[in-house]
Amino acid sequence: METAIAWKENLIRYKSSTSGCVITMMQQHYNVIIYIQSDELSKEQMTGAFDANLNIEQLLDMMKESAKFKWKKTEEKRYLIYK
Repeated sequence: METAIAWKENLIRYKSSTSGCVITMMQQHYNVIIYIQSDELSKEQMTGAFDANLNIEQLLDMMKESAKFKWKKTEEKRYLIYK
């Protein structure tokens, strides 16, 4: 139920999703390309939500703390996530 009503709060929720799936949602929402450097990192399980009003860089900064990754912008609308 919580994920079903998240759109009303402008939240994008995910539960027990791989980071690869969460990144795919982010790419679609923000119209960017995000590369994940390792398969291990893309298979990590994540649960949470993000405010769709944040920009992509604010979101990546928030996520890197809990997911224990680093990120950098490589060029216009392209990002790299790595350990």
